[in-house]
Amino acid sequence: MKKIFLLLLLLPLLAVAQSPANRAAKTVVADVLAQMPAKNVKIYDQYMADLLSCGDEGLNILMEAYQPNADNTASGYAIGGLSYFVTTPGKDEARQAVQKAVLNALEKSTDREVKAFFISQLDIVGDNSTLGAMMKYAANKELSQDAVNVIVTIGTHGAIEAAEAIFEKIPNRMVAAKMAGDLALSSKEAVLIGWLKDADVNLTKAIYYALSKAGTEKSVKILADAAAKANFKYDAADALTSYLTILGRYPDAKTLDNLIKSKDANVRIAAMNIIASTKGKAVLPYALKAMESPSREYRNGALAAAAPFADDVFYAKLAKYNNVDVIAFFGNQKAASQTAYLIKALQGENYAEAAVALGKIATPEATAALVAKMDNEAVCEVLTWYKPNIDKELTAAIGNENSRKAALKLIGARRVTSAFDKVVAMGENSEAIAALDKIATAQNFDVLADLFAKTPSLYEKAFASTIEQMPKDEALAKITKLIAKNETFFPALAIVNTPAAFAVVKKGINEGKNIAQLTALFWKGKEALPFIIAEFEAAPSDPLLGNYLRVVKDGGFNDVQRLIHLRKILDIAKSDNQRNQILKEIAKCNTFNSLIVAADYINNPATEQSAGNIVVAVIGKDKEYAYWGADTKALLQKFVKVRKGGDASYEITAINKYLAEAPAEAGYVKAFNGKNLDGWKGLVQNPVARRKMTPAQLAEAQKKADEVMAKEWFTKDGVLHFTGKGENICTAKDYGDFEMWVDWRIGKHGDSGIYLRGSPQVQIWDTTLTQVGAQVGSGGLYNNQKNPSKPLVLADNAIGDWNTFYVKMVGERVTVVLNGIKVVDNVILENYWDRNQPIFPVDQIELQAHGDAIAFRDIFIKELPAVKPFELTTQEKKEGYKVLFDGVSMHEWVGNTKDYVAENGTITLYPGNGGGGNLYSKDEYADFTLRFEFMLTPAANNGLGIRTPMQGDAAYVGTELQILDSEHPVYKDLYDYQYHGSAYGIIPAKRGFLKPVGEWNYQEVTVKGHHVTVTLNGEVILDGDMAKASKNGTAPMDGKEHPGLMNTKGHIGFLGHGSIVKFRNIRIKEL
Repeated sequence: MKKIFLLLLLLPLLAVAQSPANRAAKTVVADVLAQMPAKNVKIYDQYMADLLSCGDEGLNILMEAYQPNADNTASGYAIGGLSYFVTTPGKDEARQAVQKAVLNALEKSTDREVKAFFISQLDIVGDNSTLGAMMKYAANKELSQDAVNVIVTIGTHGAIEAAEAIFEKIPNRMVAAKMAGDLALSSKEAVLIGWLKDADVNLTKAIYYALSKAGTEKSVKILADAAAKANFKYDAADALTSYLTILGRYPDAKTLDNLIKSKDANVRIAAMNIIASTKGKAVLPYALKAMESPSREYRNGALAAAAPFADDVFYAKLAKYNNVDVIAFFGNQKAASQTAYLIKALQGENYAEAAVALGKIATPEATAALVAKMDNEAVCEVLTWYKPNIDKELTAAIGNENSRKAALKLIGARRVTSAFDKVVAMGENSEAIAALDKIATAQNFDVLADLFAKTPSLYEKAFASTIEQMPKDEALAKITKLIAKNETFFPALAIVNTPAAFAVVKKGINEGKNIAQLTALFWKGKEALPFIIAEFEAAPSDPLLGNYLRVVKDGGFNDVQRLIHLRKILDIAKSDNQRNQILKEIAKCNTFNSLIVAADYINNPATEQSAGNIVVAVIGKDKEYAYWGADTKALLQKFVKVRKGGDASYEITAINKYLAEAPAEAGYVKAFNGKNLDGWKGLVQNPVARRKMTPAQLAEAQKKADEVMAKEWFTKDGVLHFTGKGENICTAKDYGDFEMWVDWRIGKHGDSGIYLRGSPQVQIWDTTLTQVGAQVGSGGLYNNQKNPSKPLVLADNAIGDWNTFYVKMVGERVTVVLNGIKVVDNVILENYWDRNQPIFPVDQIELQAHGDAIAFRDIFIKELPAVKPFELTTQEKKEGYKVLFDGVSMHEWVGNTKDYVAENGTITLYPGNGGGGNLYSKDEYADFTLRFEFMLTPAANNGLGIRTPMQGDAAYVGTELQILDSEHPVYKDLYDYQYHGSAYGIIPAKRGFLKPVGEWNYQEVTVKGHHVTVTLNGEVILDGDMAKASKNGTAPMDGKEHPGLMNTKGHIGFLGHGSIVKFRNIRIKEL
């Protein structure tokens, strides 16, 4: 009784689990179909689980989605995927449920292709319970082959009985014959033989196959005659193969003896295999006889047949045949009794094969023989992989002058670490040194350190090996201790190759140790770059440049980071040859700033071709004109004039094509000319204050601000500098939506930023300022309070180095990429000056003055097409409507602002953006009229929540008005209350008034008390009283609890179901 009571308690929970989010089975199936094929295995598994949770109802709905003369891509993926899903272990009940649904769908359909599809699913999920249906369809001319496949796949005793019962009713005799063979239907032998009389070659082949698998001794003669007629050669009817197959079941010694005499090696081998499989050891005499054959193919085939039965007696008889096949056979068989035979062969012409065989046998005698001949190259090679431990033998062999060289080679190859002491004792013997390189371990550190100190050139590899095998911290400690006594060990720190190890090197440099300086110059880690470049600046040698370029190349940098390091050394290169080397590496950096560098060097005849290589590399990948602008155009025009070389004609043609197809838009414009402050102005208060000034007041204030700016900001060598005292510098031009590239550099304890549309800010600061939280890095939207303010990752370069920002601002959303790493991903920038308002649609860009010197360069800005904000009509203003979304700002919305984004005047849902949940109005509403437009994608599913809280399923805790591509085939079987405009589960809406997918629909929703009216494209599609349609919160149409019907106010929400949907021009009037 207790168990029953517990089960009753669980039933409500199980009911909830039956349908995801309490959705009806039709909805679940439709939603899954809309997402087919699934993007990955995890999502696929969830969809399959969702389908199974719908029970028989959902499975039948799914099967009905597969229709004749329709695009069944989605339903085919779903059904096929589900069939395989339920065959995995532990899903027996689910498999039975799917099998039942497939059988139901099979019986309902009248279309041949559809039936064939469902039969193919039974080939996956079918068992004995499907045999009755398959027997029926096996007699169907069009579906016979499909049904027979299922019977054969099931393959049980029941399947055999079914096959026997249906055999002669199968319309196609080839299908029947093949089935008889696959299931070994011996009861049908007479029928099969009778069919041979009128059979063509294809049917004959099928019958021969069936007789070979199912025939009795009676069939042996038939197949023997057929094979003889084909002269025991392979023919179109494949009689010989069938004959050989049945001989495996009914072997006849005389027949097999005759076949072994065949001239065809394949026939002889087949006969040999039949003897082996049926008579076992009886094959051994035949195999011995085969050794006299001139056919090596036959000899090896015979040995392979004999292998499972071979014994020492057989080996002894076989040993009289001295050839490589026998030697290899003994090795493969691990015939220990033939060790002596193989040792003898080791002295002959087949010594290499004998060595391999002895290596496989690996007896003590084999070991002794191989070790004794280790100086032989073939034997030495075998000993490199020989399994028995021969460490002692090899160590002992060091003392033998004849075998010493091979022994040392093998000690190294086999990593015989126990031989270390004896190898070391060999002194400066070259083979010994080579072996030490491979056998040295961390335990040998002290010995090798002493040897390295005396003769570094000989022992550097072995010593390095000991270092590589110990923890880096331990190695660093040991080497540091040695360095205190002998500075020869400085280069060993390069093997540790950590920042901590380089710190020891720097300490040595500061102490004036030349070897420390040399170590730093050829350091592999990127921590050495500042030192190398400092040395290069003092003495710009080609080796230093080469090492710098190597470290930059191998340092794990992305293209933007690599370019920053390359520009750093390019600025101080002393010769055109060096500049060309650097430009060659810059050509591998696919970024906008590479083109800036190219423009600087294409006017120098000595570097113009290297600069041109950058153009070819970067522009060749710029298929979307992401880097287009006036400076880019000028660079390409110059390129066309100066390009030379073998591929010049082709390259010029490609660049001219790029120029000819370039967009009309201006693209990137240089905001800072590198020479003066043209295009910039001083800061006048803030955007709110400026908007309150009269034109005269603003002009006067601007004049004073410009005078201050001229004292605080200056240009030098193409760089814009701030002195550290004063106010922000601002673009003279205002910007709406834009993309910007800008390099910046700060000093120790520096703090700055970039104001977007006059609002702070994309943060810039010294990451060591942990007291103010700077350890998170630059690039974050520092002044945000509700939306993310911190960068996703720390991506700053070292203080004093340049950093590169890419900033994109569209509407109120900002993306920031710092040094090639995304640190802000489409985040809303809040209005710092008035947090009750969205960010200003247009305003200046400012470089922040924050009391610290800072430098900027390469400032390029591309204006993006502006979205004109939506405005209410005069009539709507009079009626009291307010805008909830103007095409630009989502200030009135909260919730999932990660997936729901403002884009091109719309709120667009991108389910894959990594967010989650629904989008809700910031405020709650009671009675209202809501107007908006929406655009659907194929099979799109969304919803409009009204009077809903922000937690729970809005269809139940609030009310959901469906937003759905109702006319898509996947939704053809929904309930009336699930189609577009319906109050989900409560009141159905009229159908037929949606515009085609891809077109904008206009909808108006009025909610007053319990009454809801939905007007779609001018047609009232729902007009009803939700209180009358329900009783105490229970909707009679879907029979589920809808407590949200009792709500008198709540949020408006857009309720996503995994589809891309667009909304625009959203406004509301409270009633």
